[in-house]
Amino acid sequence: MTIPVEITQYVTRTRQAGMPDRLIRQELQKLGYGVSDIDNALAVETSGQPVISFRRPLEAEILPPEHHYLFPLICFILVFILGAYFGYRDGALLEQDFLLGVFIISLIVTAVITIVMGIVRKVFKLFSH
Repeated sequence: MTIPVEITQYVTRTRQAGMPDRLIRQELQKLGYGVSDIDNALAVETSGQPVISFRRPLEAEILPPEHHYLFPLICFILVFILGAYFGYRDGALLEQDFLLGVFIISLIVTAVITIVMGIVRKVFKLFSH
């Protein structure tokens, strides 16, 4: 495991300056260093001893946290409100089980849309690498 001296010096200086490893990695990649050299340099602590790290994958560090629960919630509320509006407009809102039906349909539509969006997200993630 031979690490180029300039990479280790850069990592040491930038860590001492308080730069997080994520940004150090990005800067070294911009400078054209190989991924394995960068990984090896970042795995060594400032004292020169290798660090055992249980880090998340790089992708999880770079991508901002996504709020996957918001889309289904918004979808459910929108479908429920639209169903109630059209039921009110047609006079069906006064029927006994109408709102229960709209609620169940909203759940089904939300589940289908959420599943389709999850599949699309996984396919795009699969082909984006």
